[in-house]
Amino acid sequence: MQIQPEVNVENELKRLLTEVTARRQTGPEELWVHDAFDITVLDIDGDNSRSVSTQQWEAIFSHCSLTTLNWCALPCTAELFDIFASHPKLKLKTLILPGNVMLWRRDYVLQERHEPQPISSSNRFAPVLYACPNLTNLEVRLSDQRGDDQGLLLGNSFLQDIAKTCPKLERLALVEASNHHGFGPSNAFTNEGIAMLVGLPRLHVLALHGVNCSSATLLSLATRTLSRSEPRMRIDVTLGGRGAVVVDIVARFHETLLELVDLLLLPGVNEYPGFVIHVQLDTHNHTLPAMWEMRFMPEWSQLKRDLTRQAGHISFSYDLIRTQATIECRALAKS
Repeated sequence: MQIQPEVNVENELKRLLTEVTARRQTGPEELWVHDAFDITVLDIDGDNSRSVSTQQWEAIFSHCSLTTLNWCALPCTAELFDIFASHPKLKLKTLILPGNVMLWRRDYVLQERHEPQPISSSNRFAPVLYACPNLTNLEVRLSDQRGDDQGLLLGNSFLQDIAKTCPKLERLALVEASNHHGFGPSNAFTNEGIAMLVGLPRLHVLALHGVNCSSATLLSLATRTLSRSEPRMRIDVTLGGRGAVVVDIVARFHETLLELVDLLLLPGVNEYPGFVIHVQLDTHNHTLPAMWEMRFMPEWSQLKRDLTRQAGHISFSYDLIRTQATIECRALAKS
């Protein structure tokens, strides 16, 4: 198709952006595009397609003030990341990112490309994060259906970028988008990477699906130093697991709680500030085994008795039906 010279690309993009936003029934400062070509003005052939498509994205990001952005429906290319970073989004509060290249279809790449060209996972989203200094809610949708290239997986360097560039972050969700498990790892996050988040003072909601995280790291997140306006930290953690054996996932959830309580019974527990740790098992993609709670009920009841006897200022409550538990610590007055 030939370019129509009388069409003003910038004005047409602004009109289409408003049109797409209204059709999605979202606010004017939200961009939830389920097909990148919904906001493509022209279908162009020829050598100049690259420069035109870049101009189109430039027009979009320079003329919209976003509060919410779902990047899972946008191209994942270094060019687009750089364009976005050149127009910082100071109002952006919620950002959803794809965990790897397989979460966006071939149709989502820029027009001049015919195959997805994934970027190094080490720092591919760094420009995007730097352009969102006031981000409070970040969700990353992981997938294990990514072929055999381990280099496509997000890892600890991504978490390090978050710790450096998102000081106002309140919620971080590392969740699996696939309804199936057992194909392989969906991420390269380790416990050391999660520990880097301790420096984020406002972070209080963590969803970790298929991500390794030790009980010691969870306790470190809950016992961070807070401002005077926040007398105690509450950390809500959703733990998920990988693998086809659901019993193993439940067992790991149980072990995490045991390890947490064991840490709280060590010397020095009286020095902890007040905190609440709420831990829930991710059951979205799993059906729990019948009567699974009977296996752990005696031990959880014993945990409550041990804490009552050895650390009266710490309480442990659980709901086996909802697969969740809460540990609450009251700060003791210093003598």
